[in-house]
Amino acid sequence: MKRGINSEEKCEIIAANSSDAAIMFSGALSSLALVLLGFIILLAASFFTSVFNFSPSNIMERGLFYFLFFIFAGTLIARLKKAEIIQDKKISYVYISLSLSMFFILLIETAKLSNANSPQIAVLLENLNFENESITSWSLISVAFLVLSFTMGNPLEVLWLNFYKMFLSLISSADYRKIYNKEHFYTQLKEIFYNAQRYQTSFSVAIFKLDNYSELKSHIGKRKLMNIHDELLDLLDSSIRKTDLSGFIEEGETYCVLLQATKSQAEMVNERILEKIKKIMSERYKDIAISLSSKTWGYSSEWKTVDDLIAEVTKNEENKPAVIRI
Repeated sequence: MKRGINSEEKCEIIAANSSDAAIMFSGALSSLALVLLGFIILLAASFFTSVFNFSPSNIMERGLFYFLFFIFAGTLIARLKKAEIIQDKKISYVYISLSLSMFFILLIETAKLSNANSPQIAVLLENLNFENESITSWSLISVAFLVLSFTMGNPLEVLWLNFYKMFLSLISSADYRKIYNKEHFYTQLKEIFYNAQRYQTSFSVAIFKLDNYSELKSHIGKRKLMNIHDELLDLLDSSIRKTDLSGFIEEGETYCVLLQATKSQAEMVNERILEKIKKIMSERYKDIAISLSSKTWGYSSEWKTVDDLIAEVTKNEENKPAVIRI
């Protein structure tokens, strides 16, 4: 089972399972961050060159409408991004929306300069080889702005998405680990169990339990504990074959490995995994006492459903074998 989740996959899982309120609020904040970044760039440009002669008050006065526009657009773009993920669309709604927004702003600002008889319009027309404004000149200007907008759309999309991923991960209550584990681990677990029942195949189950989970949670905090959680999953996944399966049953506490092997073979694999975990985790977390217990089960015909399997392998036992303290 593939355990590594990149930032794009993480964002997609969270976005697809978050409330519309969290999605739209994250989108609004992302657009706000983009506007503030543009504000800083304009100030810097005004400081280093006379071409952009804007003061902070002038930028705020002229940019208030666009500020509100981008905040509103951000909520819609975030909603479209969720639809894009759910519907598995190949086209990027974010790119199109941001490009059209940029085109809209350029046209409005150019029209304002034209109404004010700004010398900048005369320079623009001269560069386009037009003496006066006309339908032809405005058509050419519009095409040029459209090309420029869709060229700028890509870096704007990258910036907006980076902000969006950051804000969404902070705001959303969706647990991407549980969602990913449910979609992949439990789906494959049911398939393996079904094949064992129908085709009389066999498999073994190894359970790894973090016995001092509550103590660790209060001592090192949830965030650091989740880092350990992710590292344990990676270690389990890297210790098994592609035909085997790894995941968790209780987040941060109970981990499971399904091996296409007999119980005796699985026990040897179990010992090897424990030694690997002990070696690596003791080097990474020298000041943290981690207590990990493990046990192996062979497939039982008494398991009628996957729930029976999970209930059997996760029930508390007085004598927990193979306990290691890291």
